[in-house]
Amino acid sequence: MKFLKKQAAMTTPCTISHYHYSTSAYTEISLSYRKILQKFVKLARLLKQNLIHHKQKLIKEHSVATRDSRIIDWAPLIKASSLIEISDDTNYRNPADRYYDNPLTGKTILCVGGRIKLYPEYNQIVKKFGGTFITFHGDSNDTLDNLFLLMEKTADMIICPVDCINHGAFQTVKYYCRSSGKPCVLLDRSAINSFRMGIRMLTKMMAKKIGH
Repeated sequence: MKFLKKQAAMTTPCTISHYHYSTSAYTEISLSYRKILQKFVKLARLLKQNLIHHKQKLIKEHSVATRDSRIIDWAPLIKASSLIEISDDTNYRNPADRYYDNPLTGKTILCVGGRIKLYPEYNQIVKKFGGTFITFHGDSNDTLDNLFLLMEKTADMIICPVDCINHGAFQTVKYYCRSSGKPCVLLDRSAINSFRMGIRMLTKMMAKKIGH
């Protein structure tokens, strides 16, 4: 009996000490795992944000590429960045420019969109090439039905500055020109030089169409 009590007295402190050591170790391990988990969650969030940003960038680039390719499919796109300053002189002395003189004579050019304040200058450019200038801007008095009738019954050619046009008008022009094949030129800017180059492009298209 005395031997058992002595043995218990010898083992009890050791057991209690072992128990306290285990609790402390588990606490430290638990804190370490918690820190690792927090770092992992933070890293996962950063990766998710980067993936979302990358996806949005790809979608935007794809959208731009798709839009540009669709424009090129059904109408030439005149870019302001590629324009060279062009003289207003219509008395062309270069034999290569002679085909500009006749193709627009008696033709009506419809401008869809663009800046209203520039319409008088647009009109002068069209007149110098022998054509008649009409417009559709899409205000409260201009309905899409009127636009369709203008393209179908009045206009021989269409020029469309895409930086200043409402979505409905652009889609109407796109649908009509794709289905009808009527000559159409798009401008990425409403600037005078862009418009002048667009008119020259229309003269080339008309000259080719009538076999000049």
